Order: sequence, then structure tokens, then C-alpha cells
Amino acid sequence: MKTIYFVRHGESQTNAGPVCFGKDALLTEKGRGQAFFTAKRVSKLPIQSIISSSLVRAKQTAEIINEKMGKLIEFSDLFIERKRPSVQIGVASDDPASVEAESAIWKNFCVPGYHHSDFVFCVYIQIPSLDVIGNTLLLSKFEGIYLTRMLTLLTLPSRVQV
Repeated sequence: MKTIYFVRHGESQTNAGPVCFGKDALLTEKGRGQAFFTAKRVSKLPIQSIISSSLVRAKQTAEIINEKMGKLIEFSDLFIERKRPSVQIGVASDDPASVEAESAIWKNFCVPGYHHSDFVFCVYIQIPSLDVIGNTLLLSKFEGIYLTRMLTLLTLPSRVQV
């Protein structure tokens, strides 16, 4: 039986402040502390491999965790759940265009094929290498609704822990 542990990235610049940094958001000091705390907790688990989103904040989180674990990290674009519209990058979250874009995205979130300008929602999970990776994985960069969608897409005989 495979065991998969999901870890959300630490607090990022976008999480902490009023400006959306998009894919280039770094961890804040608090986010780095959260990653170190998580590293202490998961270092006691029998993790064989770490797979992380290729987004900077997720990579930083995985690398901090891996300082304690010393495992192979696989960074994959398959775990990027969405690309925000360019109208939201570098502006305050209360900017009228940003608010309008966010509202439209959430209003149409479950509408198949919906795209707001250059917004891309890309949860598609393919982990063909799970059998060769081992029985225990640590996946970095999962949150809320994306985790729910991923779990509905994940078709492995696995025990999932969040």
C-alpha cells in the first residue's frame, strides 16, 4: 500500500501581503519557519521520495524539508494548480481589475473549459513513476480545493494523509 503525505507550501509573499507575486512569490520568514517546523515533523516519517510543484515557494518548502530528510526531490510542473491572470500580477489584491478577475474565476470555477483572459487552471495528475519511487511520498504544494480535486483524480490504491 502506498502512503502519500500532502504538505502545503509555507506562507509566501502573496499570502502575506496585498500584492500578488504570481509564480515568482518567495517564502516569507514566517513561511520559512513553517517549512522548518514541517521538516521536523515529517523527518520522523518513512518518506522515500519528495515530489514538489516547480513554483518557487513550493520548491523552497521542499528544499527546507529535504535538509532534514536527504531524499531525492522531483520538481514537476504537473503540480502547478493554476496560473493567475496577468491582470493580477504585481498589483494590490483590492485593485478593481484584480477583484473583478478573482470574482469571475470563482463564479465560473466549476464551468468546464472556462478561462478568464490568460488564467489557466491546470490540475492534471499523472504519476506514472509511483511504482518505482516507492511506497511513501511527500507531495508539496497542495491546498484546499486543489487538494480535493487532486484526490478525486488520484486513482492509486493509496492511504492519503493531509
